[in-house]
Amino acid sequence: MNYNDITVVFVSFQSGHIIENPISAINKNIKIFVIENSRDEKLKHKLENKYQNVSVFIPEENKGNGAGINEGLKLANTKYIFYLDVDTQLTENTINELYSHAERLKDFSILAPAINNFEYKKSFFLEQNEDYSKMSFVTGCALFMNAEVIKKNIGYFDEKIFLYLENDDLCKRLIDLNENIYIVPKS
Repeated sequence: MNYNDITVVFVSFQSGHIIENPISAINKNIKIFVIENSRDEKLKHKLENKYQNVSVFIPEENKGNGAGINEGLKLANTKYIFYLDVDTQLTENTINELYSHAERLKDFSILAPAINNFEYKKSFFLEQNEDYSKMSFVTGCALFMNAEVIKKNIGYFDEKIFLYLENDDLCKRLIDLNENIYIVPKS
């Protein structure tokens, strides 16, 4: 795996009590951007001093989760961007599995890991196989994105949607453009 191919993006809002859990589970060679929407300067200094691979950005105002993700996408100059909610818990192989599938599939917009205790409706599966399944929707708590597709083809998340449903909108727009979304169960 080429760690320089990936940037992990978190959007934080008063998340100082939980954000270190997922950060500490990520390989220290992977760049991490935290968009800190609650403007917590103490958290910025704490994270940047404790983790060499973390950069915290504080926007002028909180424009919502989708806008925060967009900020991270715009700052990242990597092939892949892995958006994670601040309360996610990664397994040891999550990033490796997603990266491996990204390198093999090539024609994807989003890859998503399996989420514990979350079951997708059968109608969301467009094609299913053992290794990965083509989807019409994936939950937005963990999105491994093809940066080129998201930045150039789709035009980012809709910033008019402050919170909730921004991921639903993104998936629908990707599907309308015939872009591929996959779930990778082993991740």
